[in-house]
Order: sequence, then structure tokens, then C-alpha cells
Amino acid sequence: MAKQSNDSTSTVKGIIYQFLVALDKCFELQEGQSVYIETYGDVSVLGEGSEQIESKFYNSYLTKLDHNIWKTLNNWINDDFDIDKFKSLILLTTQKVRADSVWYAWNNKKGADKLAILLKINNEYSKTSTRSKETKAFLDFIFDNSRRKKLIKILERFYIDHNAIDDKEYYKQIKNRNTTHLRPIRADQYIHTLFGYILSPEIIDNKWEISYEGFREECINLTSVLTETTKVFPEKVKLNNIKYEEYLENPFVEKIRKINYDDILIEAITDFAETRELVLKEFRFSPTISNSLKNYGEDIKRKHGTKYRQASRKVALENQIEASKDFYDEITSLDSGKFHIFNTVPQDFYTGVIHMIADEEDEFVWLLKKNEV
Repeated sequence: MAKQSNDSTSTVKGIIYQFLVALDKCFELQEGQSVYIETYGDVSVLGEGSEQIESKFYNSYLTKLDHNIWKTLNNWINDDFDIDKFKSLILLTTQKVRADSVWYAWNNKKGADKLAILLKINNEYSKTSTRSKETKAFLDFIFDNSRRKKLIKILERFYIDHNAIDDKEYYKQIKNRNTTHLRPIRADQYIHTLFGYILSPEIIDNKWEISYEGFREECINLTSVLTETTKVFPEKVKLNNIKYEEYLENPFVEKIRKINYDDILIEAITDFAETRELVLKEFRFSPTISNSLKNYGEDIKRKHGTKYRQASRKVALENQIEASKDFYDEITSLDSGKFHIFNTVPQDFYTGVIHMIADEEDEFVWLLKKNEV
């Protein structure tokens, strides 16, 4: 499908990238520091070693007239920007820097050398016959003699971090660095929750400030929720590439087909596959939880056996299939029951366990016995 003219995906990705930068900086906070979002610029860290970060999400090379450079300098040299708050001014961009670029090894240069490079760019550009009005406006504003002292101070603190990875890879890096204290299956839930924390209305309304103390407390509380003693059920494992055809010969699928209930096969296979994956990734680490899962399955088998006998006594020969479908719906819609110490058990996990049992136990069937009385 062709990209729509009003597609704002790239803009949204840029905003998300900025928030990933903010979250990354939150993990790096030291006592007495705070992260600010959209207060002094994209992302700011105030306290000892304060820094201002402008975040740019672009899939291109950083050229000498790139507006990401000149717009950033324009913002910092503006009278409204208090440069004395920050020891470092950082342009963090996903753009790559070529070895022959004026920006290559920029961070190793002294302030005077940086100024000489910028002046040369401005001088060369002023001699070109075709000039962009926007670029000229940036350069004229930055190189105005009245702002030279501030420009020199900026260049002494100005660094380029060309973090040439996309948003997905950056997210993975943040997750891998900061979730080693958790089981892998909890990692996404941990990062997602903290991402939500820095974007919460309470934080935004409070100058969009995330303090070291507040973020640390949130991390501690969240970790306690996500450890083995938690009463919150693990986040669902979502599989996007389930090959349904590979399950068609599984016993649990054959048992559903015996009652002509193909309508629910996709749902049943999804619950089976995702529940099995969750069990393999999460519960196999703990003998206690594994034993609880075994007991949970035994309870399901007892319920099934009792209701199967009851339903079979009532079924007539002519409505065996329809009654069996009703029996399937009744069992799969029962209360999901208690499991381990979790406050609630998701219904899709309950039905997934049902299909796992049906896949292993011959007597766990849906087709009711015919009542020949």
C-alpha cells in the first residue's frame, strides 16, 4: 500500500525516539540530578554534570549545511536559552557521519577549531549563487557579531553524538542494559511501565521533571511487583508469526474438529501457542510455580470430568454435535480460577492450559457420549 500524504509516522517516531533518550537518561541519573523533557529543549539533565540534548531521528547522513546542526545552534544561541545551566550541549542524531565530513571527530576538536570550521562553512555558503532562505536566516542569526561570545561558549560545550541506530535497536539496548535483574519475560513489561511513568500526567504537570529519587522509587516498586513474589500475572506473550497449519494434526485440534467447531480453531491455536510459550519462558524457572501449574491443570481436569458426565447424561443422539459445542463453550468460559499467588488469571491463559491438557490427555475430549436411553 502506498504511503498516504498525511502519514505522520516519521514525525511520531521522532517523538518516541526523544522519549527513549529521556528514559535512557533517567536510568543514568545520579543523586541530586533530574531529567526534564521539553522544558529547556528536547531532553535536559540538571544537577552535577548537567547537559542539554537535542534529539533528531533521521535516516540520512549529517551534511555540513544540515538544518539539524544549524537549527540546534540557533536554539542555543537564542537569548532565551540560559547556556550557563549546562556543562554539555549535545546533538544526538541517528544520522551517520562520513569520514570526510566536517563533523567527523568533532568532539575531539577544541572550541577555536570548531569556530573556524563553522566560519569557513558560512563564508563558503555566502558566496554560493543559490541559497536557501531558511539556511541563510540560521547562519545570519548565529554569526551575528553580537552573539559571538555566546557562540564561542556554546562551541566549547557542543558535542555531536551520532547514535546511528534506529528506534527499535535503541529500545533493545535500553532494555538489555537495565533489566538484568529481572527474568527476560518481564523485561518489556518493566520498560513499558517506566516509559509510561515518564509520560504520565503527574510528571508532565510538574514541569515534566523526573527526579533521581522519584525514578529510583518507581524502579524499586516496579521490580518488587515483577519478581517471583508478585501477585500480578505475567504479561501475555504475543506471537505474531504463528503458523496455524503446523498445529492442524495436534490432538487438541482434532478433538475440536470432531465436534465440527472449526470457527474457534484460530483462537484455540493462538491460546495454546501463546500459553505454552509463556509457560516455557516464565514458569519453568520456578519449581514452586511449576507445581502450582500442575495442580491448576488437575483442577481443570476435575471440572471437565464432572461437567462432561453431567452433559453426557442430557445429550440426545440427534443433538450430540450441538450439545458438544455448548459443552466446549461452557468449559472454556468458566471462571479461570486460582493459580499460584496471582490475584487474577487471564482467560486466554486458562483456555490455553485447557488445550495443553487436551493435547496430552486422551480422555480430555469435547465430543459428548451419546445417550441411548
